[in-house]
Amino acid sequence: MGSKERPEELQELNRRLEEMILLRTQELEQKSYELEQQNLALARANEKVREADRLKSEFLANISHELRTPMNSILGYTNMLIKGSYGYLNENQLKNLMKVYENARHLMHVIDDLLNLSHLELGKAELKIEPLSVKKLVLSSLVSIEPQLVDRVLHLEHRIPDGLPPVLAGEVRIKEVLINLIGNAVKFTPDHGSIIIEARHLTPSTGSAERGVVEIQVRDNGIGIREEDQEVIFDQFCQLKRHSDPEHRGAGLGLYISKKLVEAYGGSIRVSSAEGKGSVFSFTLPVAGSEPETPQDRSLEYVI
Repeated sequence: MGSKERPEELQELNRRLEEMILLRTQELEQKSYELEQQNLALARANEKVREADRLKSEFLANISHELRTPMNSILGYTNMLIKGSYGYLNENQLKNLMKVYENARHLMHVIDDLLNLSHLELGKAELKIEPLSVKKLVLSSLVSIEPQLVDRVLHLEHRIPDGLPPVLAGEVRIKEVLINLIGNAVKFTPDHGSIIIEARHLTPSTGSAERGVVEIQVRDNGIGIREEDQEVIFDQFCQLKRHSDPEHRGAGLGLYISKKLVEAYGGSIRVSSAEGKGSVFSFTLPVAGSEPETPQDRSLEYVI
């Protein structure tokens, strides 16, 4: 009897095993189907997000263009009034017009940031590349900063050594970066403070075919940045709480755009700061002849 029962037991075990395998296989197929459906839903959601981002960027670009024309008129006519082109203004009138002019300039800066952001996100930013003199870039940027220095008492100097190799970048875009960094230093450095712009050539290791990079630093002894804020300061629309007063408030795009532009030209940007002791913003650009990736390739890599 025992010998006859054993094959029957084995058959029963085999049957149960087959049923378990079939059940598990069906469960796996069901899970696989559900996962596939979830992936399809996620892909559709991502496509909608990308389309929404594209529409947002186009909206920002169109609105920014529309706002620039009337803002230029406001700035132009206000400037003419301040200069007395339409007659004498008393001290109180002149003081109030200066406030209008400064607020209009601030609004124009925000509009320019929004326009730059939309162009970057749409991949329409013009990223020309050519050999550029670092000293000329710094000097021309300092000229653009001069209006911010009116009524300020600051020590501002540059230390650009002779013989510094040219860098590969676009003049207009890198000036935007420098103007933003120097402008921030002016904004957050109290009177009687100092701002120093320095540059140096960082050579690669021995035997490398590359020519290295030029590092440009904007150093100040202003209010500084808290350590936890340094991790997010280059994020889009980032506004630090301690800088939220109307005088220092912006769109939170300047450093974000600066980072994207520097990276698009093959460089990198970073900040080193201590609260109450000042900040050092540093960025690098490839030396002419080091054959970096084209700006178009870089923009596609970093700007999505």
